[in-house]
Amino acid sequence: MGPVLTRHAPESVRRLRDVAVPVVALLGCAVLFAGLLRLVEPTETVDTITVENRSGVAVDVAVAGGADGGKLLLAAVDSRSATRVDDVLDQGSTWVFRVTRAGEPVGSFTRSRDRLRADGWRAVVPASWDERLATAAERAPAPTG
Repeated sequence: MGPVLTRHAPESVRRLRDVAVPVVALLGCAVLFAGLLRLVEPTETVDTITVENRSGVAVDVAVAGGADGGKLLLAAVDSRSATRVDDVLDQGSTWVFRVTRAGEPVGSFTRSRDRLRADGWRAVVPASWDERLATAAERAPAPTG
């Protein structure tokens, strides 16, 4: 028996195959990625929130969505000043602002999203909290080092 002669594919077909396989694979990955993106809901944010501190001492202000929600630090705000915070995660219908001084909790106040919107997305630490803030600073441990 003689050798079996086989024909090889022409060079142009081999080149096309070498290019087509990676292109098809990349297109498949792109379609898969686009499908996964549709499953993920975008995180809602509020463009800007202004945190105003009318008290006489600097404070840290965090926010949570409801009483049991995890808190998100918004800003450290100097006394009698305001700080603008951009792109804040939307906390839902109820926003709980928690105020601390020197690491000690001072108090919290709750605002509905509707009230915050009506107030121009402004959260205010009142001047009447000065005594609370002074007490919190006294309770804070002295710095070491």
